[in-house]
Amino acid sequence: MESKFRLAFVGVDHPHGWLYRESLKRMPEVEVVAFYARSEDETKTLQEPFTSRPVYTSISRLLAEEDFEGVMVMLPNNEEPQACMEFAEAGKHIMAEKPVARNAQEMKPLVDLVNRVGIKFVVGYPWRFHPICRDIKKLLREGLVGRVNAIYAKMFASFVGAEDMPHRDPNHYLFKKEVSGGGFFNWLLVHWIDLLFFFLEDEVTSVTAMVENDVNLPIDVEVGGAALLKFSKGAIASLHGGYYLPEGKESTFNIYGSEGWIHWNPQGEPEIHAFTTSLRWPIAPERRVRYSLIEEGGYGGRYGIAMLRDWIESIREERLPVNSINNALRAVQVVDAVYVSSQSGRKMTIRI
Repeated sequence: MESKFRLAFVGVDHPHGWLYRESLKRMPEVEVVAFYARSEDETKTLQEPFTSRPVYTSISRLLAEEDFEGVMVMLPNNEEPQACMEFAEAGKHIMAEKPVARNAQEMKPLVDLVNRVGIKFVVGYPWRFHPICRDIKKLLREGLVGRVNAIYAKMFASFVGAEDMPHRDPNHYLFKKEVSGGGFFNWLLVHWIDLLFFFLEDEVTSVTAMVENDVNLPIDVEVGGAALLKFSKGAIASLHGGYYLPEGKESTFNIYGSEGWIHWNPQGEPEIHAFTTSLRWPIAPERRVRYSLIEEGGYGGRYGIAMLRDWIESIREERLPVNSINNALRAVQVVDAVYVSSQSGRKMTIRI
């Protein structure tokens, strides 16, 4: 029987830190041995059974004094690349929360180091492990919709700084450009950008975008916007999102091809609604495929746990993980192109 995977957790007060620790509580194969916090005040948010673990405020001391195989890094975007570099140089396997860095320029040296030293580095995109997403990818590979022509994806989330409800705190570092590097695209729509790469298995060749910040708040990142992504095989993806709702979330992911379409509403009923003119479904060309999903706590539910297990298994099996750092770099490069396109008012020709 294999010994438990010894893990250090870096970044106690990250917006997703509590949820990721809830995921770890559901993974008996993992032993969390220590924490790193930027200040001792952060430890107030630690939940049981983690309150008894040692907490360090120095990464070098954590590396010198604790024995662990992997590390989960949950730090602000301006701090995460350097911390990950330190762990990679020490030979520690890394799971880092997305998007990893403020921009691709700051992320690229880390990617080069990871590829050189050969550690397993994954990034927090759990949608790749959702059964609906995996089945959509399978249907596309099988040619259900033929050649993909267009994708419409939206993601709307709750307001920043609404006075009458506990919405997103405009004073949080997520809304400070010098710390986070960007706003809604950088923090949330990057999930859909990653899924586009996952579904289409193709390269982005151009980006045309417009982002905006029309709220009277002390923030200097975008609250939302829209982007058109052109792929090398001809598909054009339209992304629209922002902090535009009084509460909750609203998402859509629709794919249109030469022989059919696939509709998926991530916040709606757990189903794929699809239609095809091909002979793959000759008796019932339009179908609703329903899923019986088991919800669990933690970040991304059981699919977030599947993401973490894939990371650990990739280490044990000496294979590439599903959510590689190279995939994550492509998503950040697209976000960079979105910002440049919006600022310049022109289409960005790229090859990502």
